[in-house]
Amino acid sequence: MTERERERSVDKAPDWSYESSRWNDKSRSAYQRFKYVLTTLDDAVNDAPRAAEFLGRIFAIIIMENVISFSEVGRLIYEGGEEKGCLVEMGLAAEVLGSILETIKSEMGDSVLTRILSSSNLLLENFRPPGSNKSWRLDKFT
Repeated sequence: MTERERERSVDKAPDWSYESSRWNDKSRSAYQRFKYVLTTLDDAVNDAPRAAEFLGRIFAIIIMENVISFSEVGRLIYEGGEEKGCLVEMGLAAEVLGSILETIKSEMGDSVLTRILSSSNLLLENFRPPGSNKSWRLDKFT
């Protein structure tokens, strides 16, 4: 390789600090978009009854790919809705979280699911609507 070729290859090398900041911006942007989706979920369920299940699958993939942690997703869901916490009150939080856990379990297995749950310190019972006797997708994990 000539000196000139070496210089060109260096010029083409990625700037890791720039790439890292771009990745952080993408994560932050994804976080904000998911926050928005959760704000509108209660309306979406009227038009698409399985929206909570599908959103849970998407979140599971993102968690499995280590884009956003299960703890962060849990916090988004817990606080989500048009008004803070209304997804929990409506039962949508239990359905989304249950769908996430089902997907992780089926794709990655029990051991990975257990590790994710234990490292998150989330109390799954807090995602059930208060005073509800209905069976939720989340119940098989509590």
